[in-house]
Parts: sequence; C-alpha cells; structure tokens
Amino acid sequence: MTSIAFTPSDKRPHLSLPSFPARDLQLACTYAVVLFSILVQGLTVRRVLTHHGVGDRSIGNLAHS
Repeated sequence: MTSIAFTPSDKRPHLSLPSFPARDLQLACTYAVVLFSILVQGLTVRRVLTHHGVGDRSIGNLAHS
C-alpha cells in the first residue's frame, strides 16, 4: 500500500511505500511486471493490428511517403 505524506516545509505530497519485510521484493516484482508488459505490448502491437486488418495500409503508406 502506498501512503501520501505531507511535510510542513513542502506542500506537495510525497508518495512512499512503508517499510515492511518484503518491501524490496514487492518493488522488484512491480518493476518487472511493468517492464515486461511494456515490452510485450510494444513488440506485438504491429502483429495484432496486421492480423485484424487494421492499420496495415496506413503503415505501408507512411513508410513510402
């Protein structure tokens, strides 16, 4: 769980993860899931669009313009 803390000198909120035994493991797993999701989606979006017949003509037209 994240918490929002306000400090008296700075009125902007600071997001933080409270300290607990598996904190580092949770942060590492979160970063891994986000990175994996971005990479997989980025590498497969063209194949999915081409498979469904969306954007394949516009991609070709942009490449030859």
